[in-house]
Amino acid sequence: MGVSEEELIRKGVKTYLQMELRKARAEIHSMLSKYNVKSFEELDEKISTGKLSETDTFEDFTRLDYLEATREKNRKATRCDKLNDEDVYEAVKRIATEEFPDIVTRAVVLKRSCTCSNGDK
Repeated sequence: MGVSEEELIRKGVKTYLQMELRKARAEIHSMLSKYNVKSFEELDEKISTGKLSETDTFEDFTRLDYLEATREKNRKATRCDKLNDEDVYEAVKRIATEEFPDIVTRAVVLKRSCTCSNGDK
């Protein structure tokens, strides 16, 4: 195939991050449209001035804040020609936690129950 395992992982992670970036942008656009605003800041202002109810918008506001942060992080990571080790590690950790929570939970339990050769847990 001509591609190292490491390069294949990096390219796969970058492709995944680009896909997540597109999904985040679409969800952000949908939420902003729902409240007829153009930005997170404008939504915050409408809530602060009482034009929108904080109670009614809380879940969307919180989700939008998360999506904005995720979008920025993914945008920065995908702009690089080559992802650094930390970007790859963080992306794989996030993918595993979000997509395979049961496996991650079992792995954590297994790690805690492992006995090292020197008797430490």
